Amino acid sequence: MDITVSLDSFQLIVGAYLLYVAAKGSGTLYRFFDLPDEQQPRVHRVLRRVYAVCGALALAEALICMFLGASQGSERLRSAVSLGLSGLVIVILVAAFVWLRRLAEK
Repeated sequence: MDITVSLDSFQLIVGAYLLYVAAKGSGTLYRFFDLPDEQQPRVHRVLRRVYAVCGALALAEALICMFLGASQGSERLRSAVSLGLSGLVIVILVAAFVWLRRLAEK
């Protein structure tokens, strides 16, 4: 099995899981014990949106790369799409983490 197929499959699983977490709206990814109770609903709403957007981006990246992987001569485009969308997901998740840490320090 090609390594890119494995990475695309992993990204597909991550995207599906993030969408599941966003749809479910509960679980350990929503629990932040160092935040006051009055801020929990606000954090929950923001995280639900973040998980939905990141899940959709991860799924789109996996499906586009799988489709491009079947095409001949599309390695540059595939790499650019993968780097761009994966990078965007990482930036969004890191920004959410930084926001949560700053909120906890207040």
